[in-house]
Amino acid sequence: MRRKFATDYKCSVDADAELGDYNPEDHPEGYLNQYRFAPGQTADFGKKVAELHAMHRGQTPAEAEFNFLDHAKRLDMYGVELFPAKDGKGLPIGIGVNSYGMVIFHEGSKINEFAWATIMKISFKKKHFYVQIRLGDQHVS
Repeated sequence: MRRKFATDYKCSVDADAELGDYNPEDHPEGYLNQYRFAPGQTADFGKKVAELHAMHRGQTPAEAEFNFLDHAKRLDMYGVELFPAKDGKGLPIGIGVNSYGMVIFHEGSKINEFAWATIMKISFKKKHFYVQIRLGDQHVS
C-alpha cells in the first residue's frame, strides 16, 4: 500500500511540476486522462493523482520535489538495488543493497536489515553467498 501511495504522490508532483498549481478552472475533471504516468493507469489512479495534485497548491516545483523525496526516503525500497536470491531453506528472497547497508525482503516485505558497520565479511563460494554480521560482542554468519 505504501508503494502505491508513493507512486500516486510522485505522479502528483510530476503533474504539479508540469501543469503548475491545481486550478479547478484550468484543470476540469479528467484533466489527467491525456497523460500516461504509469503502465496500466486507471481512471481511479488519475482521480487520486488529481486529488494529491490539488494538495500541492502553493508549492513551488522545488518544494514539491523536496516533499516527495522526504517521504520517499522512508520507504523500504527507496534507493535499494534488489537482487533475487534464496535463503538457507530455498525460499525466494530479495537481497537489497543501499547506502545504509543490506536489506532482506521476502514477498515484498522487509524482514531484516544490516548496517554496513555491522557487516564483518562478505564472501561467496560457487553459488553460495555469505555475510558475517557483528552483533555486539558476538559474530553471526
